[in-house]
Amino acid sequence: MVKKFILFSCIMSVLLLSVCGCKNTATEEKLTTRTVTDTEGNTYVALADADGFLVLGDKDGLSVCVSDENGNPGKNSDGEFITKSVTFPRVLISDGEIFTKFFRMPIPDGWKNKSDDLVKLAKGKNTLTVNSKDDITVRDYTNEIKNIMWAIGKAEEEKVSLSFGDAVKLNYENRVVIYIFEAEGRAYSVKISADEKTFEEVNFEEIINTIKFRKGE
Repeated sequence: MVKKFILFSCIMSVLLLSVCGCKNTATEEKLTTRTVTDTEGNTYVALADADGFLVLGDKDGLSVCVSDENGNPGKNSDGEFITKSVTFPRVLISDGEIFTKFFRMPIPDGWKNKSDDLVKLAKGKNTLTVNSKDDITVRDYTNEIKNIMWAIGKAEEEKVSLSFGDAVKLNYENRVVIYIFEAEGRAYSVKISADEKTFEEVNFEEIINTIKFRKGE
């Protein structure tokens, strides 16, 4: 009887240790708040994770803070932010940085976003546009872009290395350059249209290398 009791006690101790040792990464992760604005001027106090990405809520929405009676981000009795999930706007901006659901990047000095639906940075007539697609390979995405761009001429294709991996670079004669690459399970294209002086003065690959991608599930 004593042996059975000791065995039972040991089993219960192991189970308790296992339960106590589990960590809830969603609540223990260092979260901060960040005020972001969409292209229509709506402002949200959103949660940001330790990597600087905006936290996703239910159905991959944007996790925003619910205000308390003083207008500050509300917290529960455990000190956790009280949040709700809203539809994630296609583009959000905060303190010189632009966010989408899949990536974030600093906005270069003197450039502004000129689109409601995607990241399209502009400075004068110079533009840098970022698009992405899932369920497509870099090769297929490259061919798709070539077919779309056929009217402006044939592209000179080369392979280049970016900080996060290799990319296909399409060079067109009318000062249009397109980079196509894969990051975290999505295919991306970065289209740059600029005058000759800007191409000489700006290292666009350095700008592309500043993009940070949300880790895939």
